[in-house]
Amino acid sequence: MVKDIYAAMIVRMIVMIDAKSIINFVGRMKMSRLTKDDPVYYKVEMNKLIKQAKENGLQVGYEVCSQGAKITRVQVHFMNTTGEIAGATVYEQEREV
Repeated sequence: MVKDIYAAMIVRMIVMIDAKSIINFVGRMKMSRLTKDDPVYYKVEMNKLIKQAKENGLQVGYEVCSQGAKITRVQVHFMNTTGEIAGATVYEQEREV
């Protein structure tokens, strides 16, 4: 009886591992099919760039600019060890005419 319980536990573990593998595979397949009209495509690409910047020794930060309680601009900053900073604007309030 104890052997049967262990056998059942092992079978469940194998099924769980296979299920995780299948889910991971399906996730990778979906990511490879992302098109440029899919917002997830841009999220994935931005995350890749941020990861690459960190791997290359840059610090990644952000800046939120506001006037009073209203946010006017949001930037992602990339900073190197010599103090150079480059910011990419990800949101900017439209200017009133």
